Amino acid sequence: MVMSKFAIDFDGVLWDGEKIREDIAEKIEQLREDGHKVYLWTARQGDLKQECMEIIEEAGIQFDELPEDYLKIGADYYIDDRAISIDEFMERERKMDRNRDVYQRRALISPTKFNTREDGEALYIEGYFAVFNSTYEIWNDATESIAPGAFTETLKDADVRALINHDTRLVLGRTKAETLELREDDHGLWGKVLINPNDQDAMNLYERVKRGDVDQCSFGFEIIREETEISDDGSIHWTIREVKLYEVSVCTFPAYEETEVSARQRDAEVVRKQRREQANKAWKQETLKKLKGEN
Repeated sequence: MVMSKFAIDFDGVLWDGEKIREDIAEKIEQLREDGHKVYLWTARQGDLKQECMEIIEEAGIQFDELPEDYLKIGADYYIDDRAISIDEFMERERKMDRNRDVYQRRALISPTKFNTREDGEALYIEGYFAVFNSTYEIWNDATESIAPGAFTETLKDADVRALINHDTRLVLGRTKAETLELREDDHGLWGKVLINPNDQDAMNLYERVKRGDVDQCSFGFEIIREETEISDDGSIHWTIREVKLYEVSVCTFPAYEETEVSARQRDAEVVRKQRREQANKAWKQETLKKLKGEN
């Protein structure tokens, strides 16, 4: 049997905050009986470290080495209550990166305009928050479009808010409260907001839309499914097939934010890298065939 070195953390592993964990103490004893080396690993200093040593001595636990200072101990395995493997760490970081990019906004300068409408005493702002099959430019040679049916699933149970300029403090309406109505048709995502006459912000927006000063929109969502196309000239286009919708906004200056552009640039680089790798693989295979005289 190959001897291994184990570094055992004190707080959270051997000591649960009130008492020694007997199962860990027994495991330490077993490891040492099996010929392994077991070290105490703790960041405690001063009086806290002295308390730690007294607890260990009173419990009768034997280590092969006790720490003199908080230095990295050379061991094969580190037993810590908050430890994760490097693979787990990298995967967690990848998930965090994805989560940072999950919530996105799109600026949709629609050929149709928002309108105001009066129905008795009720006031409405209505129009298309998204138009299908319209190409929106993210930067030169990078575009995207929304495919028909992208909102079908999310509208079945989504609780969507209508906001002013994506400001969560300025809520115009909400589907759950039936003050926002959304539906999908062949043209796009159409919406109608019932304006609260007692909300000055809502009334101000109503008057601005009525005068034509504000007539554009954007929406916040999560991409569930999309397709990527890259042309021979290097230009790239994303077709968004399905989204989870969170909010729609009437905007003064709708625009792609830097975070969205950066996320798409990373997406583009991944796609282009994959394409280069595929082309390189195909070239190698073709060259190998020629060398073997198969062509």
